[in-house]
Amino acid sequence: MMASRDTSFVFIDMQLTGPFADNDKIMEVCLMVSDKDFDHLELGPMIAIKIQDEILENMNKSLKDTHTHSGLLDACKDSNITLESAEDTIVEFINRIRDRSDATLVTVSENAVNFLKRYMPKVKFCVGQIVVLSTIRELCRIWYPNEYSNYRSSKIGKRAIDNAKEYVNEMTYYKDSVFK
Repeated sequence: MMASRDTSFVFIDMQLTGPFADNDKIMEVCLMVSDKDFDHLELGPMIAIKIQDEILENMNKSLKDTHTHSGLLDACKDSNITLESAEDTIVEFINRIRDRSDATLVTVSENAVNFLKRYMPKVKFCVGQIVVLSTIRELCRIWYPNEYSNYRSSKIGKRAIDNAKEYVNEMTYYKDSVFK
C-alpha cells in the first residue's frame, strides 16, 4: 500500500481588465500556499503582467479607477512580464509544491477557472484538483445557513494578494465551522 501524501492548497487570485474570458485579460496573478489545515502559509509569485496601453485605456471606467488607485494599472504598464512568462513562473512554483505534496488549486469562481483555461492552460493542468470557493459558499448557504451567515469577510482588496489572503481566511472558517 502506498503512503498517503500531504495535500497543499494553492490559492490563486487574478485581477482582470474585465469579467469576460473571451475579451478581457489577466493583469495580475498571485499565489499563496497552505497546508491542508491552513496552519502554514507561504507566499508564492505575485506578478503584474504587461498589458498593452490600448487595452488599459479602454477598460470600464470604474475598474480603471480601481486599478489606478491600487497602483496596478501603472504596474502593468511598467511590467516586462508577458502572460506566457507569468504562466511558466506559476507552473514552476506549483511543480515545486508538487515535489513535496499533492497540490489542489483554489480559485474564487468558475469564471477564474475560465480565465485559466483560456490564458494559462498549463496552470490548470498541472494540479490534481480545483476547488471553486464560490461553490463552497453556495453549499454552505443552502445546507448550513447559520454558519454561512456568521462568516464575516474582511473587505476584499484591490490587489490579488489581498484577495488570496481573504480566500485562505474564508476556507479556514468553513473548515473549522462547517467541515468539522
